[in-house]
Amino acid sequence: MELQAHELRIGNLFQEQNSKEIIMVTELSQFKIGFSGSFKGNWQAEPIPLTEEWLLKFGFLDTTGVDYIYHVDLDFKLIIIPASDFYPQIDKADDSGWKSVSLNKIKYVHQLQNLYFALTGEELKLNDPLQ
Repeated sequence: MELQAHELRIGNLFQEQNSKEIIMVTELSQFKIGFSGSFKGNWQAEPIPLTEEWLLKFGFLDTTGVDYIYHVDLDFKLIIIPASDFYPQIDKADDSGWKSVSLNKIKYVHQLQNLYFALTGEELKLNDPLQ
């Protein structure tokens, strides 16, 4: 997948194409995209495929063996349902019970980070921060 500028936010995680080192967007402007890491010469960032391991790193809980739930300190739950890709669902309680909204599939870590930020206005934090 080729990265599109409109998908990038400071803090998004990617991997270096050859070494697979995890890197983070540290600078984003009209003229420059900066990544963490100490690369010399040519290198290229690529998206990190979203996996169940990444969901656990972000604090999602495997509650049923079928889906992963992230409890947010708001009034909704973010649920990720793994299939060939991952399908987010938002569950919200109101006076009449639970309501669910299913969203388009996501395939990459940065898409999950961006979705979480759009829903909460906060960054999705890793349980075990990158070194």
